[in-house]
Amino acid sequence: MRFILKTGREQEMDKAPQFGFVDGVFLPRAEAERTGRHYDNLIRSSLKHPYSMIGIELKALSSHQLATELSPYQQMDPARIIAFVPMTIASLQLAGTRPAAVRIGVQHAVTLLQSLASARAGAHILFFNASHFHAMSIDLAELIVSVRQHLRQEDGHCEVWVDDAPTVAEANRIAALGVDALVMTWNMLREVVYHPLTDRAIVRALTPWVHPGAKETK
Repeated sequence: MRFILKTGREQEMDKAPQFGFVDGVFLPRAEAERTGRHYDNLIRSSLKHPYSMIGIELKALSSHQLATELSPYQQMDPARIIAFVPMTIASLQLAGTRPAAVRIGVQHAVTLLQSLASARAGAHILFFNASHFHAMSIDLAELIVSVRQHLRQEDGHCEVWVDDAPTVAEANRIAALGVDALVMTWNMLREVVYHPLTDRAIVRALTPWVHPGAKETK
């Protein structure tokens, strides 16, 4: 399973590879718009960092507009850039007609049939947002298990990524389902390496102690 940093902040993109376990970065368009940074500049900046995969979001809704929007990005670094598109007929058309070197991820699918249609159309990644499923009272775990069961029967390979797990405990439950990647914020990535039992074990290992009843040796 891969760990993907979700950020639009240059400082976080710079530091995350030093963790040693972060494989890629996902650039949320909303974050760029919130900070007033041009999305194209954010993408170009991300290419300077040593990530093996860089997820970007396309905003067009027609297949022609999507292809036009994707064109300059695929010329930047097609080996690393993954274009994420909304779950529409147009995006599925793009997935089926895109150049072989371009990887497409589909966002916002919420049913088994939508997910399987995306995979059959040629999507490389199914991208599920855990918070959206929670807000809609839809069981994401059940969907992931069903999707993966059906994908194993397919000839091609489509990955399952999950974004925005609300807690580390939930992220652990999602990871146990066998997803291919978890997309996490900076704070969540830092939090996953900590656990109170681990901390206590480290303290015990590093704290000198004397066995009860034994005399201290001077």
